[in-house]
Amino acid sequence: MIQSDRVQPVDAAQRPMYARLTFALVLYMRLCGLTALGLVCVFWPQPILLTMLLAVVAALMLSVRRRLEDVVLLVLCGAFGAFAESFGIAGGAWSYTLPLVNGVPLLLPFIWGIAALFVKEISLQIHFVLSQPIATPSARTEHMAVEAEAQTA
Repeated sequence: MIQSDRVQPVDAAQRPMYARLTFALVLYMRLCGLTALGLVCVFWPQPILLTMLLAVVAALMLSVRRRLEDVVLLVLCGAFGAFAESFGIAGGAWSYTLPLVNGVPLLLPFIWGIAALFVKEISLQIHFVLSQPIATPSARTEHMAVEAEAQTA
């Protein structure tokens, strides 16, 4: 018996998160991540404005998926990232030119949270690409032989 290689259509809401990737979504999330990086490079002398702009980028990234787990990821990674950096700052390993709270800029939690969402999106994209079936030449040849045998029988 020959099995079809065709995948049956599945409702988009039933597919796992990684399978809901589209080119537009991938492009959007990458642009958000690069925008955050560009904002830091341009607006670092104005920490309050930069913090507000990064909050907007974080909100835009969250608005795409609208999932509680992404909000939790942003908040936890933002908080723990800034907390971890506070040890390096307190130890004298590095400093920021315009710190606001105990040497830690207010924008730091947003940077860490945006980075976490960006890494999550890359992870989903990698998972999606690696989960796609790969047609090997031997599988194609085998499939063609089975089809030829079925036609001659």
